[in-house]
Amino acid sequence: MQFQYNSDYPGLNNLGQPSVDPEAIARNPLDFPPAQPIPCARITTRVFHPNRNQVATVQNVLVRTMNFAPPMSSTNTLLFPGTATAVDGNADGGSINDSFSSSGMSSSSSSDDDSMNLDDSNFPGAGNTAAFPDEGGPNEIKNAYWIQRTIREAIYGRVLFAVILQRRPRALSTVDGAEWEVTNQHCAVKEMSWQHIRKERERLAEDPIKEVSAMQYIQKWYQQRTLVAAAAILQQQQSLDAMLLLQQQQQLQLQRSNDANVVESFAAMQATNIMMPLDLLSDERNLYSIMPYCDGGELFERLDMNERFSEEEARYWMDQVLNGIENLQHVGICHRDMSLENLLVHQDGALIIDMGMCLMVPFEDNLASTLATSFNQMNMNGAAQVNTTDNLQQQSKPQFQQLNYAPTQQPMIVSGRQRRRCLMRPQGTCGKWIYMSPEIYQNKEPFDGYAVDMWAAGVILFLMLTGFPPWERACQTDERFHYMTAGYLVQMLTEWEIGLSSDAMDLLQRMLFIDPKDRLSLDQVRAHPWMVNGRRAAPIGLSR
Repeated sequence: MQFQYNSDYPGLNNLGQPSVDPEAIARNPLDFPPAQPIPCARITTRVFHPNRNQVATVQNVLVRTMNFAPPMSSTNTLLFPGTATAVDGNADGGSINDSFSSSGMSSSSSSDDDSMNLDDSNFPGAGNTAAFPDEGGPNEIKNAYWIQRTIREAIYGRVLFAVILQRRPRALSTVDGAEWEVTNQHCAVKEMSWQHIRKERERLAEDPIKEVSAMQYIQKWYQQRTLVAAAAILQQQQSLDAMLLLQQQQQLQLQRSNDANVVESFAAMQATNIMMPLDLLSDERNLYSIMPYCDGGELFERLDMNERFSEEEARYWMDQVLNGIENLQHVGICHRDMSLENLLVHQDGALIIDMGMCLMVPFEDNLASTLATSFNQMNMNGAAQVNTTDNLQQQSKPQFQQLNYAPTQQPMIVSGRQRRRCLMRPQGTCGKWIYMSPEIYQNKEPFDGYAVDMWAAGVILFLMLTGFPPWERACQTDERFHYMTAGYLVQMLTEWEIGLSSDAMDLLQRMLFIDPKDRLSLDQVRAHPWMVNGRRAAPIGLSR
């Protein structure tokens, strides 16, 4: 594979020369299908702690008021609060230890004075077993989120730590009045104020509506691709029994998509190295994005503690960064804010987070609009609508084979790495200064979204290998930027006696040329000798 120019840059021929005018293939980014939050309430309720065999009344429990998102408004937008009107104003609901006293019953920390506690007896389905006659069925609300503490402040609100609760069987809840049970699964709740969203969304580069819409889109894309692959295999076999089995699996997925199973969610996310939502809720005050809780913090914090990584450890993390970017490219998304701060560590992996600045890349074909329509017809958590098993069973096997019947009408899922993409017209200067590519910084010319993320990956690799940023800003007035991007990076690092291998410095240089047409693509980075020939070393202390 050649490493002289970007083999994946739009509009270049096999010799690396422009074959079309970049302006001619420049378009605006596409819009994500609007996210579909589910109305929720913030309640005070009774929960059972199985390890302590105790029941307590606790505050700040987020629970759905219905199991599916309401129909979209006539404007087809997200900007409307949920239907729940009574909320607890205090996010810090106290710890599990605070709530479960030695007597087995206590209250957690008090809420704000201006908030209204919603007692579980007033909440539909709480304290009223008749409200959920379909116990164990897909319409039962199976999980809730008990908010414990604030992890950190965020632009539009804050990120909260929560314990996932599961609904108890009716036979148990009627005995002690506790409808929810504490699990050992945790989640992060990104609480975003509707007031701040309406006030600041147009002014700030980070868009929370785009973020939750993009996360749902990514999740649905990968869920749908999995279903399409399974359906294609079974359809080739032309077996009614096999198709009925797929039908049942899809219905099971629909049911389980309502359950916040963090273990299964992490397994899916670590395969893509992208954070995906467990749930998306809304009340009149806030929009809540529910995500699995990562126990390892930011990759930036890990680097800060170590000052720098060895080449073996940097290569280990680089594999995951590239895998995450590759999976974003499959979906057709440019992140635009790739950074060490936006990589969360969990167990032995890293997940890309914060999609608030991402863009949907335009392509020469029009498949994106078809996918958006198909995804809008899917349920909130990404499970496709399925026909009933009874309808399938009414068809004879010869009819099934003749009609080539499939239980769902699946959209065409084509990787964004296999389609001819367009450049995007300037969309503003955004992101963190040291990771920002020169074309985003200048905001004058059409840019390639994939090349922008690969530039940031080069800065991430530079930071991991050296322990310091290559420059302050991607502009010619920054002396280090001027020389490094002009081809003097290897010379400068050699003079500074950083101690990097020649392959590592060569890769850094080829990822950080000022002209995106000269930078390496993702596939070229993966094929570079430093990536191919080097050893990987899992960091010490990572749990597996």
